[in-house]
Amino acid sequence: MLNLIFYLYSANYSPEENSLFFSPLICSDYKFKNKVLLHHLKAKNVQELAKLCGYTYNTFNREFMKQFGSSPYKWMINERKKRILQNLEDPTVPLKSIAFTFHFSSPAHFARFCKENFGHSASEIRHKKIEGHCCPAENCRKGIC
Repeated sequence: MLNLIFYLYSANYSPEENSLFFSPLICSDYKFKNKVLLHHLKAKNVQELAKLCGYTYNTFNREFMKQFGSSPYKWMINERKKRILQNLEDPTVPLKSIAFTFHFSSPAHFARFCKENFGHSASEIRHKKIEGHCCPAENCRKGIC
C-alpha cells in the first residue's frame, strides 16, 4: 500500500514537492522540534524538558543549539515571557492562575519576574494593555506598551 502512495506522489509531483511533503515523516530535525514544542509548556526547566523529549541533558542541549540556534534556557525564558504577556492580555485570567500555570513558586515570585523582565508589575502590564495606556519609552525596558 505504501509503495502505491509513493508511486502516485512521485508520478504527480516534483521531487522538491515530494521532499517538502514527506520530510516531516522522515526528518529527525522536524521530530526534535515537534517534541520541544509539544512539551516545553509542561517543563519547569531544561532538565525536565530534555527528559520529556526523551534525551539526556547533554544530547538535548547539543541538538537544541543546532536546531534553534539558542541555548534551551534562553529559549524557554523567551517563550515563557511571550506566553505570560499573552495571558496578561486576558482580564478573565486571574494573576494567581498565571503564576501557577507558569510554575512560579508564589505570586511574589511572579511579580518579581514581571518587574525584572518587563519593567512593570503584572497588574500594571494588564492595566496598560486593557486601558490602552502607554508609558514613556524610557520607562518601558522591554517594549510591552
